[in-house]
Amino acid sequence: MKMDHVAIVTDDIEKLKDFYVTCFGAKAEEKWTDGTVELYFLQFDNGVKIELEKRSNPARYDIDRENSYGIPHLAFRVDTKGELYEVTDRLVKLQVPMRSGPTQYGDDFLESSFWDPDGNVVEITVDSEHMKACKEKKN
Repeated sequence: MKMDHVAIVTDDIEKLKDFYVTCFGAKAEEKWTDGTVELYFLQFDNGVKIELEKRSNPARYDIDRENSYGIPHLAFRVDTKGELYEVTDRLVKLQVPMRSGPTQYGDDFLESSFWDPDGNVVEITVDSEHMKACKEKKN
């Protein structure tokens, strides 16, 4: 079994779609609606999808997204530390609000994180396998 997609409910579906298309290279499928909900599926090169939903009457909860149940963030992985710094710089130039980074945790994890237009945390990470390979090259 493979995970297919994650869904995000938003008030401004066009703004959120444009964010993921512009900042992360998503390709938006045609918008679908049945009159009560609007949907976009955003496809990424690696097959991962995000479903954006705009509903007619969504419930709004004032919660601390990072410290509560549910999905605290979305993460995009890059292949090199250099690529992480390039993506971070590009997002800063696009005036995407930065949450943290680039920050290294231990010897094997590096990330930057930002907020999307709806306040969802989006991380850019370099995986531990790449970090281990960089460390081995130094030795």
